[in-house]
Parts: sequence; C-alpha cells; structure tokens
Amino acid sequence: MEDTPIGIAASHVTFFSDAACTIPLTTLDSRIPKKSSFKQLYVKGLMAASGEVKVDSTKLNGASLNLTVGDPNSDLVLGQPDFMTNTANLGGLSGHSLSSPMTPSSDGQNLFVADGSNHRILIWNQIPSVSGTAADINLGQINFQVLSSALNLKKFLLPWGLEIGGQQMWIADNGNNRVLRIPIP
Repeated sequence: MEDTPIGIAASHVTFFSDAACTIPLTTLDSRIPKKSSFKQLYVKGLMAASGEVKVDSTKLNGASLNLTVGDPNSDLVLGQPDFMTNTANLGGLSGHSLSSPMTPSSDGQNLFVADGSNHRILIWNQIPSVSGTAADINLGQINFQVLSSALNLKKFLLPWGLEIGGQQMWIADNGNNRVLRIPIP
C-alpha cells in the first residue's frame, strides 16, 4: 500500500504513554485491507503517533484500530531550554519564549503556533530541527519583546487556535470572541 492519507473517524480516543489503546471507529475507509499494518499514524491535533497500527476488520460495525504506541519521548523542544523546564517566558519575552502555546500546525514547510497568553502567533520559516530555535515571524505584537492586546485588525487577545489552509490561516481569537482569516506572510 502506498503512503496515501486515508480518512478514519474515531468515536472516542484516549492515549496513554507507553501503552496500547483501541480506537473504535465510526467510519473505515474501504481501501484498507484486513489486518493491514502501518508504521506511523498521523492524528489531527497531534504531530504524530508512532508505533504500529493494525486494522482488525474492515466492517463498519465494530471496526477498530489497535494502536500500540512505542517510545513517546520527544526529540525536540521549543519555548524551553530543556525537556525538564516549564516556565512561561523563561528568560523574558522573546522569539524563544512561549506562554500557553496552543495548536501547533504546519503547511509542510513552516511551523505555526498560537502563543495564547502572549497574544501572538509565532511562525518559523522552516520546521525547526534543533531545540530552542527562535521563531522568525511574530503576528500580533510590534516585536518579540512587547506584550500588549487590543481589539483591532492587527492584535489578538488570547489566540487559542489556528488552522492552515492553502495560503491563509484561520485564527481563533478567543479573548475577542472572533475568528480571523489572515494571509500567510
């Protein structure tokens, strides 16, 4: 089977680190043959879950995926100097710092993060391959060292989510009770 995304809707999923879980399905794409196995499962909202996925049945009624997640350890960290620190804006407000980051997203080349409590969207012009990489672009603030919020065209108040589609992003500007469409810079 080629590496083609296949749509599967799960009715309820609970993930436990270093554990196995069963995902009951509401829809199973007919292109998946019985007892197929895959090396990687991409789940919307998660970067990736690695391990092996086995399809036990292709019947819509009672179909499930048995997912055993392998080593869940991260291999890169942004917003903190190491994997054991969790201080918001450690070292001061900058392109390296985060406070309440939400919904990281990518268009395959850039990385986008809603930095909620800093009232900004951070963009890396390429997906970081080294821990501690600073963001390249800051939307919502005049620079990386300023923190302010307002209700206008260029400001956010608690942006908690974003979605990338084509050459635009949709931002859930939670504190201003609105959703904004912005071209990707």
